[in-house]
Amino acid sequence: MKKAVKSLPKATKVQYVNQNVKDAVVKVTIPEGYSVAQIIDHLVKNGVCVSSAAVYQAMEKVDCS
Repeated sequence: MKKAVKSLPKATKVQYVNQNVKDAVVKVTIPEGYSVAQIIDHLVKNGVCVSSAAVYQAMEKVDCS
């Protein structure tokens, strides 16, 4: 059963290891018309996500509706 996301526990919040936040930020432009699979591949390619498998696993656990 999927659960709706209401808040993030402290353990899942993003924490920057680097003091210079600018260096830790990755800007990505998602081209119009990309499918979910293409977006995930694009995020992995640009270092936003560790792997496409990890994103799909996370998607299975969350109800976004």
